Amino acid sequence: MTEKGSQYYGKGAPYAVFAGRDGSRALTLGSLDPKDVERRDVSDFSEGMTKAFKEQHKFYTEKYGPRVGRLVD
Repeated sequence: MTEKGSQYYGKGAPYAVFAGRDGSRALTLGSLDPKDVERRDVSDFSEGMTKAFKEQHKFYTEKYGPRVGRLVD
């Protein structure tokens, strides 16, 4: 977590629902609903949603740099 990360992802913070989770589906949907965060599958996305998903991935990769970890089940 970054130095200021807790103000966004810490307990009770606006994006706490994403902490330690793969938020790809929820971010693409523009959702903070825990059900969307918990569901990682994006196979039901339309072609347009898949394009948006890929564009967001590129955006966040370029903005925040290389991957430093990986979530595992």
